[in-house]
Amino acid sequence: MMEAFGLMDKEYASIKGIAMEPYIFLGTHTYTLYRDIQLTRKTSEVLPFGLPTEYTIAFLLRLLPESPREAFSIWQITDEDFQPLLSIILDPLKKSLVYFHRDHEADIEEVTFDHQEVKKIFYGSFHKVHVSVSHGWVRLYVDCKKIGEKILGKSETLSTAGFITLGKLTRTRGPRSGSAMVSFLISSLSTAFP
Repeated sequence: MMEAFGLMDKEYASIKGIAMEPYIFLGTHTYTLYRDIQLTRKTSEVLPFGLPTEYTIAFLLRLLPESPREAFSIWQITDEDFQPLLSIILDPLKKSLVYFHRDHEADIEEVTFDHQEVKKIFYGSFHKVHVSVSHGWVRLYVDCKKIGEKILGKSETLSTAGFITLGKLTRTRGPRSGSAMVSFLISSLSTAFP
């Protein structure tokens, strides 16, 4: 998925406000997204066949001391008017991870993971996070350990006409909205479950 955003060894330098960090694990680079940099792509470019009904998104991240103290979406899908449809949100004030989507009636459905194991994400070390979504539930794994499972209603089918953004501050909207300073690597989006 990082390739869709130009976050590859030979391409990242052309993106203003992105730094490639040294190898962290087994030859894997991470990228630091600086404040107010936009990493936005059309959904159709990243997910040409749309988001499957069952999927797992995995990412490696480290919140930096300069990271904002306000909530931001590590990964978000919006409609063509930049209204959020689905998001994985980190909230540094509440030290929680929130998953939300629009259900089949277009209402927002939100689940919050605020377990003790989630809080360690906010203390400056790298952590591997998996969010697995299926019919009726969402599961969270941190550092390969299952943290929790929450009941989830059926999601609406997402259009590929919108956008996918990385590191976006949740209080902002639009193509030039603010972003959080964070080091991350979104390693995969798949239909497999951990």
